[in-house]
Amino acid sequence: MAVSQAKNILAHLVQHKTITPLEALNQYGCFRLSAVIFNLKKDGHEIETQIIKKNKKRFAQYIYHRGPGLVYLSDEVITEKEHHNRYRKEVQNG
Repeated sequence: MAVSQAKNILAHLVQHKTITPLEALNQYGCFRLSAVIFNLKKDGHEIETQIIKKNKKRFAQYIYHRGPGLVYLSDEVITEKEHHNRYRKEVQNG
């Protein structure tokens, strides 16, 4: 099963804290980063938009601050509920 662009971009933001449209296009084939960011914000992620001016050009850079009740593990992002369920199973199994 392929991982969605949105999940890849969210993972990138969690790990690197920022992303630009050019990075999203080159690394994840995402042409509409602003739409992905809009949906992530709608889901409760705190993402700041910063306009960068470089060489007489302007582009957005998105800065990740935090997610909606998420737990950050070394290589994945899961909800607090999922984290609780995993912990409970681990405790039950000894």
